[in-house]
Amino acid sequence: MTDYSLPAPESMAEIGARAKRLRNFLGMSPEEVAARASIPRDAVLQLEAGGAVRLDAALAIHGVLSNDAAGAGLFTTPRLSSIDAVEAFERRRLAR
Repeated sequence: MTDYSLPAPESMAEIGARAKRLRNFLGMSPEEVAARASIPRDAVLQLEAGGAVRLDAALAIHGVLSNDAAGAGLFTTPRLSSIDAVEAFERRRLAR
């Protein structure tokens, strides 16, 4: 089995190299990633080149390449805002 993993990224260049390697492994073009991520093609190429890209673009690229929308809920308001609210929610759930 071929190992396509890289060490934990320490720089944008390594993150870009990992993204490009994964995109190529998946057989996708930069245009296809961009279309699925709803971002400009240049953002994909910029990331792959190790350049700075907007956080939303980087998360969108990650979501396409990993088939995981990690980060999709990063900035949403949590349903439960405290440990007390979590405990109360669990008590109600278990009481049913």
